[in-house]
Amino acid sequence: MKVLAVVGMPGSGKGEFSAIAREMGIPVVVMGDVIREEVKNQGLPPTDESMGIVARALREKHGMAAIAHVCIPVITRQRADVVLVDGIRGDAEVTLFSETFPEFSCLHRSTTHHPVCQVIRTGTIR
Repeated sequence: MKVLAVVGMPGSGKGEFSAIAREMGIPVVVMGDVIREEVKNQGLPPTDESMGIVARALREKHGMAAIAHVCIPVITRQRADVVLVDGIRGDAEVTLFSETFPEFSCLHRSTTHHPVCQVIRTGTIR
């Protein structure tokens, strides 16, 4: 399984990249969705404040790669040749994904008109 992580600054086109992947039938695992699910499980209101509290608590308890740890089974369950991960926040998560998935790569988005968008549109990542 190839696991690709799309990373970049706000407004760089990560969401567009993920939307194109979904249109192509590539599963997209959004790391923030893991936090939203945990917020829901804890009965907290779905606010940015609750998201921050839960994310910090997970990282304090399990380290900086805590959210990536929770995402690994979600990624594995996809049973797809290629899975896209959206929402990596740091080196610890990249390291864990690299150690877990031999075919892991980060794709840096710097602009919505960057050629990497063409890569996913043409399907050459398969």
